[in-house]
Amino acid sequence: MKFIRSVLFLVFFLSILFWLSYNYFIPRMVADSIEKGELPSFIPKKLEPAFENVRERIDDDIRELPVVLNEHQLSYDDLIELVKDTRASEVVPVIQKFQEKDVTDPDQAFDIIVQYLGHKVDKPETFRNAFKERFNQERLQTAMTFMNNSDLPLEMNMELAKKITLEILKDRREEIESELKDLHQ
Repeated sequence: MKFIRSVLFLVFFLSILFWLSYNYFIPRMVADSIEKGELPSFIPKKLEPAFENVRERIDDDIRELPVVLNEHQLSYDDLIELVKDTRASEVVPVIQKFQEKDVTDPDQAFDIIVQYLGHKVDKPETFRNAFKERFNQERLQTAMTFMNNSDLPLEMNMELAKKITLEILKDRREEIESELKDLHQ
């Protein structure tokens, strides 16, 4: 009986540890790494160029974000709400459709996204040009390669990406809101 209690306690403890890692530690660690530009020590050095490429893209996207938000009359809080309200289960069919159709064209990708997620924003068609400017064929291919090669189930990848995105947006809130304020003046 004592052995069973010990095993149950260990399983319970490991479950809590996994939950904390998945929901807090990993997203925070990745966001910190991106912000600081430092690869965590447990990640192989051979991945440093890929990490730097992703970090630079995120920085570019964050710098352009206030302009896009301003064009569409969205606030920082609107963006956060949109990210929080989008569930992984809503994004998975988009990725599956991308895989099924071998999407490489930004227009085709945008059409699929609108088909599944267009209800999340008013006038989704107005985002087409901004999407096409940022998601070229190479970027789409990189994202699809990552999704296809990941060991995690697709829904877990999407949930983790969402958590990392929220952490990065929280870290850059002041910068985004300041730029938005300047654009409004």
